[in-house]
Amino acid sequence: MESVAFTQNPANRQVVLRLLTRKLRLKSPKEAESGYEVLQWLYSLDARPNLKGIQNMQRLLSVTNPKVAAVEVEEVVDHGPVERLERSLFYRGLVARQRGK
Repeated sequence: MESVAFTQNPANRQVVLRLLTRKLRLKSPKEAESGYEVLQWLYSLDARPNLKGIQNMQRLLSVTNPKVAAVEVEEVVDHGPVERLERSLFYRGLVARQRGK
């Protein structure tokens, strides 16, 4: 969650771009920019499971294993860890800093 908060903070943009370039051995700043934009789109501090996304994955997996289609997604997703995270001071602090940007 800290890395997501760091990446989502516009003040850290240049640092994130340098890290992407170096760690992924990218050849151009344009590649880093594209990667940065994808990170902004893909990640957020909302840690709740995306049921539509899980259902889509279920649909794809059921092509190779039809038994997967019989699983009720809502019954296997455990919201407990996310709820504990959301109640934590750590998480609330990250969200508060993100909103205050």
